Amino acid sequence: ALSFGAMATVASGTTEALLFVNLVASAAVALSDVVVDSLVVEKARDEAEAASLQSVAWGSRYVGAIGAALLSGEAIRVLG
Repeated sequence: ALSFGAMATVASGTTEALLFVNLVASAAVALSDVVVDSLVVEKARDEAEAASLQSVAWGSRYVGAIGAALLSGEAIRVLG
């Protein structure tokens, strides 16, 4: 979350700063994906259960992304 805030504020000055903050944000998303995948492997008893857990994980990510997009749009409207 901090890296996305930095994209909107700190990184507006130079291209290098924007690239660095974008790299940090991408690394954070990749790290969370690895953690979720490891939890799925640990909890699943068979392939069908693993597939079901993966579906829940990806669905939750997309619901969260849509919610964040809606909230950020409203924040931009209110804060300018």
